[in-house]
Amino acid sequence: MGTSNLDFANHSTIDVLSRIQWDPVYKSEDFVIGYLERFEGIKEMPLDLWLKESTEEDFIPQHRIKYFKKTPSEEVVWNRDDRIDKIFGSGLGDGGSDREQSRHWDRST
Repeated sequence: MGTSNLDFANHSTIDVLSRIQWDPVYKSEDFVIGYLERFEGIKEMPLDLWLKESTEEDFIPQHRIKYFKKTPSEEVVWNRDDRIDKIFGSGLGDGGSDREQSRHWDRST
């Protein structure tokens, strides 16, 4: 029997946000979020801006975040729909563990 997406653990948006925000390996300014804007489709914003956004009008709920990208490489490191998780090393991503990826990012950015 083949492997399905259901066979892989995928960490939640809050897990990824917390990891990027509090793990010293990562810098939140190095990430962009892709989120679903109800009337305009997928839009992007710097993660730091999202973390600081406090007005009700501009707030984007966590459940609307679809992916995280590393800048400037534009590499998708977490994607809910495609089940990519290179932050924790789970999911269908081909990047290995987060520590392996962080060493790669440090050399390539």
